[in-house]
Amino acid sequence: LAGVHAFGLVLAAIRRRDQTGQGAYLDVSMLQSLWGAEDIGIAAALNGGAFTKGPRPGMIIHAVKGRQLSVQFIGGGTTWARLLAVMGADSPVAAARFSTGQGRRDHWPELRQLICDWLDRFESIEAAMKALTTARVPCAPVESIEDVMAHPHMAEREAFTTIPHPARGEVRVTAAPFHIDGEAVHARGAAPYRAGEDTRAVLGQTLGYSSDRIDALVRSGAVCALAGDLQGRGIRHGRVAPRFRAGDPGRMAERRAEQWRSPLRSCVPPGDRPQRGRFPRDPREDLLRCLRRGASHGSGPAG
Repeated sequence: LAGVHAFGLVLAAIRRRDQTGQGAYLDVSMLQSLWGAEDIGIAAALNGGAFTKGPRPGMIIHAVKGRQLSVQFIGGGTTWARLLAVMGADSPVAAARFSTGQGRRDHWPELRQLICDWLDRFESIEAAMKALTTARVPCAPVESIEDVMAHPHMAEREAFTTIPHPARGEVRVTAAPFHIDGEAVHARGAAPYRAGEDTRAVLGQTLGYSSDRIDALVRSGAVCALAGDLQGRGIRHGRVAPRFRAGDPGRMAERRAEQWRSPLRSCVPPGDRPQRGRFPRDPREDLLRCLRRGASHGSGPAG
């Protein structure tokens, strides 16, 4: 979720820059992105309402003959009336205490049990879904990972693709969840396998740095490079990569932490961050400033 928000935020910032010439310092919270996805329960709790655990009132997940079924009758329109019609006018859910939205919320545990008891009468989840779908009550099976992978919809959407992997030969990965001009969007290759794998390509081909300058940046710790990337000498973050004994969990964890540490995480101290609207128009200028800061200070990567 945070990545999706960041994607839109970056595009919005680029659009604003193109229109006004102003840049922006962007900050996306993973926790806030997840928190904001729950639109009703959290909003109620923030405004003095009751804390709801699990599916909120009007949403049911119930096992019908061993398979989980999701049913929903909240929201606008006449969904409750349609559910009431398919359950029957003589059903206990037709009682006056359930006739309003507030009444259904106030008596939700009882109402939920009555609906679950009604679902238990069906001989299969397919039969229950057919009755609900015919009545235009939203419902769907809760599928397993295996079911989703084999679902015809996923095949039609070309939801999975195969790419090369440096350790496993080939792996299947998910494609982008959108199509462009009717065509699926697939990965054209693997992501960088280790932090710093593309350091030389980015600095050399994109920014035009010479090999000597890149070597100096690696030694200073301003940029990350894989062990062996610097002429096979095992340089990582400007230091010789340590040799650990296989099977030592503590040292291996330390090695992984060092390997994945971001050298640019704090390259611009908070006090030095430009104010709103004063970021360089060309984002490469900020990257160059980070690199120059690391090179001049000779400092290692921030933790």
